[in-house]
Amino acid sequence: MEWSQQNGQRLYGPPVECNLKLQQGTEVFVSNIPRACTEFHIYSIFENAGPIYQVRMMMDFSGTNRGYCFVRFFEKQHAYKAIHVLNGFEIQKGSKIGVVMSLDNCSLHIPKIPPNKSEEDVRKEIYRVCNDVTNVTVVPHNDGKNNQSCLVDFTTHRAASIARRLFLSRKVKLWDQCCFVEWAQPSDK
Repeated sequence: MEWSQQNGQRLYGPPVECNLKLQQGTEVFVSNIPRACTEFHIYSIFENAGPIYQVRMMMDFSGTNRGYCFVRFFEKQHAYKAIHVLNGFEIQKGSKIGVVMSLDNCSLHIPKIPPNKSEEDVRKEIYRVCNDVTNVTVVPHNDGKNNQSCLVDFTTHRAASIARRLFLSRKVKLWDQCCFVEWAQPSDK
């Protein structure tokens, strides 16, 4: 397994020789982690549920963990097993962790796209400002005003999260204007 630190998180994994395309639903969110815990400790507990692809430990500026992490398995069944077996597990005396399915959302919704922009204009602009985009879908509104929105699909939740943060920080603009973004909901798709 590889180990690295980047963008406020320490990563343990993926395995060095792994070219697997992972499915959604293989990642769990782990909360209430004692501050002294490391990704290696989490790995040793969660590997009992099944083979692990990666542990992402969220870190603060002081170098301690932020009390939560994400564990991605190779298969969905192992994520479900981790939730069933490890939710409420006493990781240290008096400290029980919470384990739930990660949202793992890879799509953003941009609710207001200028009505004068064609679908091709929208695609070009999204690809210009965002990395790791897999699809852009323009959704016309049936409001008689030619309003439209779009859904942007990313390769991973992490890529979508980075794009969302950039939009919210106002560092990324569409057609030189700040825009609002939100996580896409199943009803948006």
